[in-house]
Amino acid sequence: MLEHTDKTVDEIMHTVGYNNKRYFYKIFQQKYDTTPAKYRHSH
Repeated sequence: MLEHTDKTVDEIMHTVGYNNKRYFYKIFQQKYDTTPAKYRHSH
């Protein structure tokens, strides 16, 4: 969704079922070794 929509990270986070932003960022960084914003910018 980060690559193919203009939704905000918060909107995407809620869409995929996360309500805790800190936890979402932690899990995302563990999996992709970057933040959601940096991931979007690089893709």
